[in-house]
Amino acid sequence: MHFYRPKPLPDNYDSLQIIKSNDLHWFINYRRQYYINDIKEPWQPILTEVISLGNPGDFPSFSALDLVFSERALNYLENLLSGSIEALPLKTLENSDFFYIKVLDKLDCLDYERSVWEQNSSGLVRVESYVFQEKLVKDRHIFWLPRVNHFIVSESFKELVERCSLEGLTFQQVT
Repeated sequence: MHFYRPKPLPDNYDSLQIIKSNDLHWFINYRRQYYINDIKEPWQPILTEVISLGNPGDFPSFSALDLVFSERALNYLENLLSGSIEALPLKTLENSDFFYIKVLDKLDCLDYERSVWEQNSSGLVRVESYVFQEKLVKDRHIFWLPRVNHFIVSESFKELVERCSLEGLTFQQVT
């Protein structure tokens, strides 16, 4: 099975922007606490606005490292991703239904002996060639690579997005 790094397409589809600076600071801290420090804080819906390019899509760009699903995308993908994500509501000025996707499966699953990678001074890993530990990624359709600082999705995820004609996401194959 192949795995992919999903990336929103901010130049082609609408984006979401956090309106209030205190919400932005709260979100950055929330994200850091969860993904880096493994501290779980309760979610508070933050107010965003749609930056429209006239093409809404199903995965609006939100931040460089995060995924947001439209309600339509969530409806198609929630069965595949059940137990692996938490869909957290975002408020928009336009009353659109979008969800920040908090990935629950945080896996340090790189096979460091067979992957080609380097670590920077902050401890983050940049990977040139991914090899995963198969037993850890078996039956996983989305997961967070903590030391690499991004999401990975399965071929099944990619195929379902394509089959359902969901728009706004590109996939960089990593295995």
